[in-house]
Amino acid sequence: MKSKGVKMVSWRLWTARAILSFLACVSVLSIIISYHLTVLQDHEGLVVGSRSVGERGPRKRGILSREPESVLLPRPHQDPLLTLLTKMEDRYLRASSEASPMILIRGQKLLVNRDLPAYSQALLPPSPTILKPGSQGHPNSKTFGLITNTGRRMKDGTPDDNKHSLSKFSLLDTTEERVRMVAVNNSVYYAMEDEAVGGGRVEAHDWRVLVCLTYTDGDSSVCLPRKLFPLLGQHQKVGRLPGLRGTVWRRESLCDFLHSSRLVPPIRALVPACYALPAHHAYLTAAAQALPDTAEWVVKASHSGRGVKVIDNRKLLEDLRDKRLGSGEIVQVHWGPPLQVLGGSVSVRLYLLITSLQPLRAHVHTHGEVMFRHLPSRGYAKIQDRVWSWAELVSWVGRNSGEEAMRSLVGHTEAALTALALAIDLLIPPKVHNLRKASRRYRCEGCYQLLGVDLIYNSTYHPAIMDVTGQPDLSFNQQDGPSIQQQQQRPPTPFHLSHIFGRSQVAKDMLRLLLDESKVAPEVNQALVETADNLGVVGIDCLIAHDLCLTQDDLDYLIQTRRESGKRSETAPRDEKTSLKSEQLQHSTAQEVEDWTSDDGRGKEEEDTDYVRDGARDGIKTNEPNENNLNLIENYEEDNDDKNTKKKQFDRIKIDQISTNKFAQDGFTMVYPSPNGRAYDQVIADLYHAVSSNTSSAFAPSSYLLTESWRHTTRDLHNLVTSLEAYHRPLPPGLPTMLASLDLRQSEDVQEKWLKHQENQKEKCMEDPATAPYLQRLTLVPELSLTPAFTPLVTSYWAEVHYELITIQVSGLALHCQAEARLEDKFGPSTLVNYTLGLGENRVSIAVVDIGHSEPWTLNSYTVHITRRPPPRPSPDITTRPHQVCALKQECELRVSPSEPCGLSVEPAFSSWNKFTTYRKKLSPCTQGDATGRWVVACKSCLERDTCDWSKATWQPFACTHRVIPVPRLQRCLKGKTLVFLGDSTNRGMLYALLERVNGTLTSWDKTHDLKVISGVNSGQTTFAFAYYPQFWLPSNQRPVFDKTLYKLLLRSGPLLNSTDTVVIIGGVHWVAAQHLHMVSNALEREGLQGAQVILKTLGAGFHVSAPGVHTVSLRDHSRLLQHSMSVAAYAHHRGYQVVDTFNMTTARYRHFLQGKCACHFHKVVSESKAGSNQLLYHVEGEINAIYTNILANAICHNYIPGR
Repeated sequence: MKSKGVKMVSWRLWTARAILSFLACVSVLSIIISYHLTVLQDHEGLVVGSRSVGERGPRKRGILSREPESVLLPRPHQDPLLTLLTKMEDRYLRASSEASPMILIRGQKLLVNRDLPAYSQALLPPSPTILKPGSQGHPNSKTFGLITNTGRRMKDGTPDDNKHSLSKFSLLDTTEERVRMVAVNNSVYYAMEDEAVGGGRVEAHDWRVLVCLTYTDGDSSVCLPRKLFPLLGQHQKVGRLPGLRGTVWRRESLCDFLHSSRLVPPIRALVPACYALPAHHAYLTAAAQALPDTAEWVVKASHSGRGVKVIDNRKLLEDLRDKRLGSGEIVQVHWGPPLQVLGGSVSVRLYLLITSLQPLRAHVHTHGEVMFRHLPSRGYAKIQDRVWSWAELVSWVGRNSGEEAMRSLVGHTEAALTALALAIDLLIPPKVHNLRKASRRYRCEGCYQLLGVDLIYNSTYHPAIMDVTGQPDLSFNQQDGPSIQQQQQRPPTPFHLSHIFGRSQVAKDMLRLLLDESKVAPEVNQALVETADNLGVVGIDCLIAHDLCLTQDDLDYLIQTRRESGKRSETAPRDEKTSLKSEQLQHSTAQEVEDWTSDDGRGKEEEDTDYVRDGARDGIKTNEPNENNLNLIENYEEDNDDKNTKKKQFDRIKIDQISTNKFAQDGFTMVYPSPNGRAYDQVIADLYHAVSSNTSSAFAPSSYLLTESWRHTTRDLHNLVTSLEAYHRPLPPGLPTMLASLDLRQSEDVQEKWLKHQENQKEKCMEDPATAPYLQRLTLVPELSLTPAFTPLVTSYWAEVHYELITIQVSGLALHCQAEARLEDKFGPSTLVNYTLGLGENRVSIAVVDIGHSEPWTLNSYTVHITRRPPPRPSPDITTRPHQVCALKQECELRVSPSEPCGLSVEPAFSSWNKFTTYRKKLSPCTQGDATGRWVVACKSCLERDTCDWSKATWQPFACTHRVIPVPRLQRCLKGKTLVFLGDSTNRGMLYALLERVNGTLTSWDKTHDLKVISGVNSGQTTFAFAYYPQFWLPSNQRPVFDKTLYKLLLRSGPLLNSTDTVVIIGGVHWVAAQHLHMVSNALEREGLQGAQVILKTLGAGFHVSAPGVHTVSLRDHSRLLQHSMSVAAYAHHRGYQVVDTFNMTTARYRHFLQGKCACHFHKVVSESKAGSNQLLYHVEGEINAIYTNILANAICHNYIPGR
């Protein structure tokens, strides 16, 4: 035993010695490596700080040991980092200048023919000729040069004065001139195919950019063979990211990626839950079964362009059960209430350019295409020729909803696109990683990809990514816009031209960004010195104590990032207190700029040439905050309401058909790295956590990151590049980078033109197409004070009117001669018409339409919110002072019964309100819902209507009273019952009021004009059903008849019991007649429901105000309606039905109607957010509707009325 213990101790001592020896070796090795890393590996003997290479001594933590530089230095290059950056940059620029200025177009012929005009236009002006074999300037010719559109031939190697100009580059369409890619000395060249076929010597030619136009990943002979990717030179760019098509490009790939990454928060937020069939059939079925029938889904084909359809959850479950959903279809959860723009939905196509992966570099172009779409019932199909630009949508949101809404729209969009790029940054490299040779680590540093990302927005400005295409359409005659021939047949409009020039600008800015040869090494060096802390550079100053040591690959990335991000005129930090106010968007000015065109009597051909040149003007790209927006941020501190002063504030910019200066400032905005990079800290952390923990099968396992540990990733450089971009591109807090880059000056131009037009009264309208979507005047009779004051750029206004005013006349006048202002919609009246004003808020919509087509196009929409105040409520409480109790049987202005008194009269039996309420409590409950009564109200004097407190008014029968059933009793009464409502919106209002009272809350509501069944009420013990009748908006020969509507309603509400547990409530404003009651009786007898309880709601007040789109009932006809209502009620009693009289109740208070053309609605549904959650709750307002709903409850549950 003792020997065994000694051996154990010896073994432990040996193990400890081995561990200590190992640690000592590691420490010594680390010291040696650190020492060698601090020595600059350069034969020229560079100096580090104030010491030569061989010098030793203590160093400070920081980049390049920030010590004072020595006065006596042996070499002119005193800063080693700047020297290294300059040499790296010179090496790149030398390779670029020595390479042939050639841009290759390769791909499928259909796509090349589609997009070639955009790339050709991108090289204008001056425009190079697309070279053909045998022509001067072709690489196959004896001399190599460039043939410009002026006919001059530039000599080989002639430098361009403008470093950022594309004029020196040639475009070679390889679908017309067949070429093949060849490898020579480990570099990629191209050779003409006819040379090899002819047996001649094959000559290799260099190139700069290969534009790959194909629906594949481009790694075949169509673009660039897979084996040649690792041979690309530093100066060569290839327009394809291998592996993208299998990850996010195709719809099914994107859906599969999203489904497999549903546990990764940044990915889950990009797109609503998505299921690709048949792979996700089981997951989709389980998700659908967990949702209510009202949940909505979007079903679309796997390929774009085939439309979508929106179905409810019940229909989806039926389709899944019956196998009606085919293979390849995509099913997504509906994204919620869509953002409403001019009464419709919109989708946005934005262009995302990725120029580097691991580390990431991504840009978004300021040009975006906004497509107006039809309602969900039509599958969100595109509305032809109704398009906006991205800047116009942002400007519209800013004008209508204010600064915060505009920032939310752009900020959420930028966050979604950046998150998508960060996801691609982790998805693609493992696929490219498979291309590398075993003896050489490989990344596609020269690969780039232009993506088209389709977004759709909900009402809170949050985008959902609907599609990602790796081959976005850059053609000029897409189906969503007019063809070139169509544009020649009619005057161009801003909407079409913005897309034509925008797409050309996307191609131009992309090539300019890829081919930029700016020298930025001093800027990168200065930014590193000023912002980096505790940072080293391998080969110069790298210690273990440094947080990060940059490699040459990292420095290459930083140089190219700065080159692609563009230049700023100043880098001073801006005032953090500045704010971009919505009023400033409407009335702000820009810095003075020169006129782009002048009206000097030139011919049309010359004007057109200048127009094209202006639209494609060369110059350094601008992706920082443009001068106009920086002025908005900085220079607006005061408002000025004087029109003459406002007029002077605007630039004098000459605009022919579209603001060409707008396109001169467009460009790519770098969204990653970004000055707002801190916003993506959590996104990056979550994505890399998904990789390390294998949360998502879509990402490569963590072993891949270990194999790449020799190179810094996006996560490693994130903090550094965020600091550098904040130094280069400082922004006010909270301002999205994309918003700072947008040009919003077009609206200012319209404002200036309107002011000029107001002064010049000679012409009634304007011919300028830019003014087409705007009004020049709003007319309200009687005239109201609008807030804010009218201007064409503001589309929402507010006003208040007193209680006595129940109608107002409205019209508008369009600013453009081919536009017209119409009330409500594009088919509404264009003259001065009446509009009924209900109590509370009323929304009057005026559509601006283009009338130059067979069907009007809606260009814009204005809304006037008119609040009609309720009757004034006396303060303090009228019942605490001397007052009278007054009765109202009918109004003198709407006297339906000539034999009855009208107006307010004193109730002589009650000297005070308290005595009246005491008397009410002593009355027995009413047994009939149509007991004769009147309205009773407390007033200071019955002769002074304004002194009455109408909030205390109550409907009081003469011989009984309608008591309120407590909710627990009402719930017990309705247990096991099915309530079937058949009628118009007044019946629907009673349904929802009773539903809210039974349930305590109203969690769902819709303004249905069809058939609807609501189950699960009253803890699942009561069912409500409703069918709208009559459907008056349909032609008379297409309206469903009453008995068929009733039959469908009974069928959908089943199974029904032949007892009073089945309650049928019918009624409407003016349509109910005795024959309807007869049909109800026959239908119930036919269905075996003779024992069902039937309740009639009589006629009601309404249609007493003349308004467009509705009929008007005269005073004489109202008297006839009273007699008709009484006869229908008598027939109902004859058949044993209950009756709820609403005619006398509503005609006496006809002025108290709520919003609606018919002036017949005495209820309104409002929404509010539930405390502590985002759930919406609804509430039915309307005291008159509440009173007759209570009478309905008494008729159903007469045995549960208190006191019976």
